[in-house]
Amino acid sequence: MLYDIERLLDGVGNRFKLVNILAERARELGRGAVSGAESETKKVIPLTLQEKLDGRIQYKESDA
Repeated sequence: MLYDIERLLDGVGNRFKLVNILAERARELGRGAVSGAESETKKVIPLTLQEKLDGRIQYKESDA
């Protein structure tokens, strides 16, 4: 499946932050966290991407 990078970048700012956010969520899923995304696969990367597209992964810029 192809994913729309512009939709994935919504609310993040740049692709480097996006990769870090998605990598952290993929690690959480790999450790056994429950995904709220509906997907045909149980692989963590497609689940993570689908969660982001569904709006289940939120990003807030820290003041630090």
